[in-house]
Amino acid sequence: MKNGKVFLRLSVIALLLACTSGTIVQAEDVSGKVNEVSESAEDTVYGGNAADGSALNNQLSITKEASVNGSAYSGYSSNREASGNTLKITRTGTIYESAEGGYVNYGSGAVSGNKVFMESGEVLQSINSGSTGGSGDATGNSIELSGGTVTISVYGGVSAGDNAKGNSVTIGGGSIDAKAGNVYGGVTLTSESVESSGNYLYIKESGTVDANAYGGYSGFGSALKNIVTMTGGTVGDCLYGGRVSEKSNGEAFYNEVTISGGTVSNDVIGGYSQNGDVIGNKVTVEGTATVKGTDYSDVYGGYSIDGKASGNQVQMTGGSADSGTASNNTVNIYGGTFKSDTRLYGGFSDDSSGNTLNFYTKGITVDKLGYFQNLSFYVPEDTTAGETILTVTSTADVSGASIRASVYDSMKMSPGDTITLIDGRSGLTAEDTDYGMMSGSSTVTDAAFLRREVNIRKDGDKVILEVPEDSVPSLLSDTKLLAEAREASIETLWNASDMAAENYKEAVDAYAAGSGGFMPYASIGGFDLRHETGSYIDTAGLNANIGFARQYEREDYVDTLMPFFEYGRSNYTSHLDDGARADGDQHYTRAGVLYRRDRKDGLHYEALVRAGHLSGDFKGKIDGYDASYDSGAPYIAAMAGLGKVVTRDTNALDYYGKFFWTHLGSDNVRIDNTLGSSRYDFDSIDSYRTRLGVRWTKDISDIGSCYAGIGWDYEFDSKARASYRSFNTPSPSAEGSSGFLELGWKSRLTKENLWGADVNVTGWAGKQRGVTYTLSVSRAF
Repeated sequence: MKNGKVFLRLSVIALLLACTSGTIVQAEDVSGKVNEVSESAEDTVYGGNAADGSALNNQLSITKEASVNGSAYSGYSSNREASGNTLKITRTGTIYESAEGGYVNYGSGAVSGNKVFMESGEVLQSINSGSTGGSGDATGNSIELSGGTVTISVYGGVSAGDNAKGNSVTIGGGSIDAKAGNVYGGVTLTSESVESSGNYLYIKESGTVDANAYGGYSGFGSALKNIVTMTGGTVGDCLYGGRVSEKSNGEAFYNEVTISGGTVSNDVIGGYSQNGDVIGNKVTVEGTATVKGTDYSDVYGGYSIDGKASGNQVQMTGGSADSGTASNNTVNIYGGTFKSDTRLYGGFSDDSSGNTLNFYTKGITVDKLGYFQNLSFYVPEDTTAGETILTVTSTADVSGASIRASVYDSMKMSPGDTITLIDGRSGLTAEDTDYGMMSGSSTVTDAAFLRREVNIRKDGDKVILEVPEDSVPSLLSDTKLLAEAREASIETLWNASDMAAENYKEAVDAYAAGSGGFMPYASIGGFDLRHETGSYIDTAGLNANIGFARQYEREDYVDTLMPFFEYGRSNYTSHLDDGARADGDQHYTRAGVLYRRDRKDGLHYEALVRAGHLSGDFKGKIDGYDASYDSGAPYIAAMAGLGKVVTRDTNALDYYGKFFWTHLGSDNVRIDNTLGSSRYDFDSIDSYRTRLGVRWTKDISDIGSCYAGIGWDYEFDSKARASYRSFNTPSPSAEGSSGFLELGWKSRLTKENLWGADVNVTGWAGKQRGVTYTLSVSRAF
């Protein structure tokens, strides 16, 4: 690293210690003065000039290519305060000495809140937003340089005897030739008890600094919590967050440098003190930033020769101490380009401990690796098998270190695939090194939702990640959602069977009111239900039937034949206990036939057969991965029932039992998901359901009646099964009991009353919970 002399240049010291040229106006305070210099001046110019008073809120503008043969001050005070003054340099011209926002020559007066704006022109010495040659603070002063040239140095704020805090310099254009000077966010000069702290330097766009750049600099005190941000431009020498002079024992604590663009031609250092402690500093180099030089060009979180360098964070080199300790430093690698002779060290010392490397990128090559006790590799998500994270061309030593790795679950790795974390081209020293994956980041999942463990180990002169060839994967438990969509399908078909069986009475009325032959009828109904499946599924939908009825009267019984067409739509939402969810729509269509015999002694029995095709879709998240598919399968359903009607006056009780069988065919579907696509097999589903119930009916007129009923259903199976090759998903099932209570009103269709209707509402509890409702309408022709 270039140590160089970092003392302020003689021209700057002269500026702080000497009176300026020009005539000083004697006054207590000079406030609110505005001066525009549009013609060349042979002497120093002022916005506000006070001898024994303060210079407050004055303005000075250099315009129209005016040149100044001396200095330019927006606010000048001999020994009081200079605050809130503004200097604007907006046209091409030359200031032959210095440009000052606010200046105090001696005494305890502070300089604060002064501003300098430079768009063009040339300053042959230095620019300073706020400076004092006395014992006052320099706080909150700022410079914005967007163009022009400065020959010596740029200062956000300078105090000869007290603190320099919260000053800032922004360089977005122009250049600081600075062959004899540098750029400083804030500077303190003489006292050991003062601080250069909280100052800010921002270099962006096309800003150019030919020498060193400092967030904060202290001649004898400390440099604390200064910040440098660089997003573009060029620094011709070193870049410091905070630096303490070689003559000082001051500390450099908690300074930060962030470089995301531009070029630094030499070292980047978060905090520097030759004799004092350097702790908690941070450097981040990322994006398109470049750090280069003719010799070694290193990046240091903290640098101390005789003191302690610890707790620093840095992109390339965590902390370096030639004597003392180098401990608890952190190196974060996010990207960038590194020279072939780069040394990647955690703490360069015989007493190196607690140093950490965090690696977030890939394809990086360095010369040396060492002095780390903890190495963590956060492998980028787009990394593929065969790639290398870090290549070391010379010595690589990770002895005694703990190496951990983290992978994204979505990374594409198959059994036998490897990724190289460290490739020691000239050998890898790894005695007593510990290897392991980070908790929660040690698996990869493929497009079929098979999850495999990733291992880390040393392989010759490499440290690698691998998916063992004999690894046994596990299927994600959230794949139960895939099968639950099929369970929702069988539940939709249940409701279609219930509705078709209940249409018997409307069909009989339609026939009785007609003129013979097959008479038409129509009905529509809906449902909103929840089914317990080990998790649960919410379904809501609509059923519709259009059919024909005909009766055949015999001496002791009446036979009814009822062919019909059916159509239904539903939507579902399935929920798992871990919060996973899927949604979809389904619809079915085809036809069926019902046959019923009613005996004169009240005994009745019936049979129903339905067949058709059900189609649906699925959209959900499997362990956070978006997934979708379309499915379709044939179905067939049957029902057999037996009952007894007992009639007394205007009341009737119907005791009945029914058995339902529903079969949904198998399917093979392509599941598209975030990870790719795969094909799953859906087994066929068979539902076996029984029902016992009783319905009471009360005639309230010749054509009207009301009714109520209660019943119990039991499902014996209906388990939905899905699989990928030999891996089976968890299987939902609605097996279990459900009870219901129904209420209804009916208006019978007769020859005199050509319209009939039946309104039914049924509430469910148990495995099936919710409401079904039906509105059947019939018309005589």
